[in-house]
Amino acid sequence: MKRMSDKASARVAWVVPVGLALSIVAWGALIRAAVPDRPRGWSYGTLPYVPADTAYSTERPAVGKAPRQIEPPPPPPEVTR
Repeated sequence: MKRMSDKASARVAWVVPVGLALSIVAWGALIRAAVPDRPRGWSYGTLPYVPADTAYSTERPAVGKAPRQIEPPPPPPEVTR
């Protein structure tokens, strides 16, 4: 069996990663060319952007009787607390 020389081995060591990188770049260029650019079709106007803006962050909840809460079912008889 014939062994590769050091020069050929070094060439293969460079060709494989460079070929892989070039194929990824070529794939990206192909996808970029294949997907058309479209004009933006939205018009939201002027909307306030406040992260986590809720009524409860700026106003207190109404005072009065609390809404009825759901109670968990009682534990089975064999379970003790």
